[in-house]
Amino acid sequence: MCPEFQHVKILPRSDAALSASERSITVRIRLNLLFALTIAPLLATGLALPALAQPSTTEFTYQGVLQDGGGPVSDTCAFNYALFDAATAGTQIGATLARPGVVVTNGLFAVKLDFGSGAFSSTPRFLEIAVKCSGDAVFQTLLPR
Repeated sequence: MCPEFQHVKILPRSDAALSASERSITVRIRLNLLFALTIAPLLATGLALPALAQPSTTEFTYQGVLQDGGGPVSDTCAFNYALFDAATAGTQIGATLARPGVVVTNGLFAVKLDFGSGAFSSTPRFLEIAVKCSGDAVFQTLLPR
């Protein structure tokens, strides 16, 4: 449904030549037209505006702090990430993600993870992290999940 305008004055091309009230009317008409031509058709078709802002990927950045013996680690480490449906035991969701060669500086590190579109639902998920830095013989699982 298009808005109807009655008693609309034909205005000069330059906004500078308008009085304050004429500029106000011009702005309101422009905003009404903008709404009528862009947002209203989206709402009429049932397309909600938040749907326009959906993420295009399931990837996210995980940032963490790694300490050893109470002090921050500064090393290059390998990390394994696994997603579970319980804090202990439980079922693993998706594959384990390996991130070798992660630089850890003063304990701080960041990695990109993507468990896929089916990994996260309305039920809680728990991230298990295992780490192996230079000099470590095996991966050590960090607790708690």
